[in-house]
Formats: sequence, structure tokens, C-alpha cells
Amino acid sequence: MLLALVGGTIAFTACSPTNEPQEEPHYNVELFFNNQDVIHIELDTIQEYAKNQLVDTIYMIPDDEKGVGGAFTGFGPNALHNARMFLEERVNVSRKVRGKGDLVFTIGCVNPADSLWFVEQGWTVNEYWKTNDNPEEPGDVTIDKSNGVLPELFTINESGKQIQFSMGNLQYTQSTDTWAFAVNQYDIIGGDNVVDGTLADKIDLFGWSGSTGFAWGISTSTDDIGYSGDFVDWGQNAISNGGNKANQWRTLTNGEWYYLLDTRANASSLQGVARINLNADGSEYANGLILLPDNWTAPAGISFKSGFSSERSVQAYADYQIFTLDQWSKLEKSGAVFLPVSGYRYGTDVGDVGGDGYYWSATPFGESNAWYLGFSSRGASMGSRSRRYDGIAVRLVQDVK
Repeated sequence: MLLALVGGTIAFTACSPTNEPQEEPHYNVELFFNNQDVIHIELDTIQEYAKNQLVDTIYMIPDDEKGVGGAFTGFGPNALHNARMFLEERVNVSRKVRGKGDLVFTIGCVNPADSLWFVEQGWTVNEYWKTNDNPEEPGDVTIDKSNGVLPELFTINESGKQIQFSMGNLQYTQSTDTWAFAVNQYDIIGGDNVVDGTLADKIDLFGWSGSTGFAWGISTSTDDIGYSGDFVDWGQNAISNGGNKANQWRTLTNGEWYYLLDTRANASSLQGVARINLNADGSEYANGLILLPDNWTAPAGISFKSGFSSERSVQAYADYQIFTLDQWSKLEKSGAVFLPVSGYRYGTDVGDVGGDGYYWSATPFGESNAWYLGFSSRGASMGSRSRRYDGIAVRLVQDVK
């Protein structure tokens, strides 16, 4: 992203006429910027203003042709973070430099940590939306999933490495040899992974992907040899609604899943089981585990209960907490990830749909087993391993560059 500081105006303070010799008046400098032009203001320019003892404050003010402030809509979270980096470099020139005005970001795409920084410097963030409930400008308020990636960041190791989750569980269509992500985070194929005693055309439960035997774990065989060898990541495939290029995605290791769930800052408060009601009467629903990003702020009107039920059952998810589709939409825009309880497949038998969740890691355990994330309404654990031929879910991630 190229930000531009496109001009400055000088506001003079008023002074009273007098016969005495007058000191030169102090004044403030206003510098306007937006995300469209490519005309850059030099840091030297800000430094010159800062050295001037008559300049009290140098305000950096967002402005665009729509008249609604700095409209950073249509940009992903990395671009918005780059906006902060651009502005922070200039703010750090002098204590005289302050933010002023409203920064208008795409709803759901601003990192809460960056948002807090903007506010601390003097800007407001997304005040525009509070008085424009259904704005046509400056952009859509939905999450941009055109590349299959969810906006918020999750730390997965001690060095601070972060990832972003895919928009849904991995799916494969055999007839067209096509890989895709589920359109919604709560979508699962469930018992329909198997039809008439054989794998369905579209599936989302896979055996572990070994380098010898059945490619990508696509088989109903329960013969260990078919899933042996080193791990071959499903992310090597081009995902049709995930950028459609090879090697853009990957599977978390056992250690990374563990860090995410157990070790990162505030890990226990950033996860909890829930049910999402998919229709008005709750007859259609999705049970699952909600993971919240590192820097999370609850959306207005939404209460999230972290943790797990004391009971283990399908109903226990709902007894713990329920969200409507509208409430879930707000949670998703705030950065929440939902891992649906998609069950498991043993051969041609599918079970535990809605009860327990299972997600592969990239880490083998011996020649015939591999580690996976397992959870129920009562708890989650990475201390589990399964036979590689078991068919379970896959949720891919992208590394934050």
C-alpha cells in the first residue's frame, strides 16, 4: 500500500493588537494523507516543522475524496498493518506529531492491536460506521474471503510466529480433482462423506497424508501401508477459492497446535465451545470450538464465554453457549475461528458428527500413527494420536509474512 501525505495547511492563533513589539504567533500544522495518491511527504519535512519553535503541534489528518476520512476499505489486515508502520515512522519523528480525525477501515479487517495504537496517537477508528449503518461508501462491511484467508492473527510459537486460518475446512471433489475450502466456517459434509458404502464425490474427512500409498489420504482402506512415509502437506495443492496456487497453505504441526491452545498469552480465555444455530428454531446447528485471535475485542452486544462444559455430549455445546447466525457473523468479523465438530471416518463408517472434533497435525508418531487436535464439549487436547487411516478434518493456515 502506498499512503500519501498530500498537503498541509497552517492554522494561526489569534492575537490582540497592541503598541508593544509582538512575538511571532505560534501555530499548528495540518498534514493530510490518504491511501490513493503516490505523492509522499518526506520525513525531512516533518523534521523541519518539528524544529520550528513556533510550531506547537503537527497534526496528521486522514482525508479522501469521499469526505469520510481515511477510507482504508478493501485492504486486508497486512495492508492495514503497513498503514500503521507508515504513520508510526512519522509520529516517532517528534512528540509534536499527533493524529487527528477518523480512520475508516473495512469492518473485521483491522488488527485490534493496531487499532489501539491509532487511538493512542489521537485518531479515532471507524467512528464513520456508527452513523452509517448501511453505507454504500467507502466499502462493504463483510470480510473479504476472496483469497480464502481469515483476517486476524494467531501466535503459534515462542518466537512470535503468527498465522491466519483458512475460511473453512478443506474439501475435495473427486470428479473434478478440485480442492476448496468450505464456504462457511461451520460447514461440514458429515455422514455424507460416504454414500452407498464408498467415498462420496465431495469429501472433507481424510486419512493422514503420507508420501507412499494413497495420495492425500483419500481412501477407505484401513491398511497402514497405504498411509506410510513422510508427511505430504495438503497445502501443496492449489485451493480453488484459496488463491488457486500451489504451496500457499500448510498444516499446523502438533507443537504449533499445542502452543496455540495451551501456551500463547491468555490461551485459556481465547477459546471456548459453542453451538451456532443455523435456523430460527435451532433444528439445524453446528457444534464446535471457537478460537479467538491474539488481540481480541468483543463486538458490541456479544458476550463470549471461554472454556468448556462439565459434561460431554452433543447437547452440552448448546447448554454451554449458543449463538445465532447474526451473532456468529459479528464474532467472525471480530476475528473468531470456528472449528466445527465434523466427526471421523473409519473405513466407510462415519461417526461422532456433532459430538467430538478431530483435526490432523503435520506431525507423525511412529510409522502408523500421527498426532491430531481432539476436542469435545468438555475439553481440548493435543496429546492424542490416531491411526493414519482414520479419516478426520483438515484446517489449513497461512504464515504471516
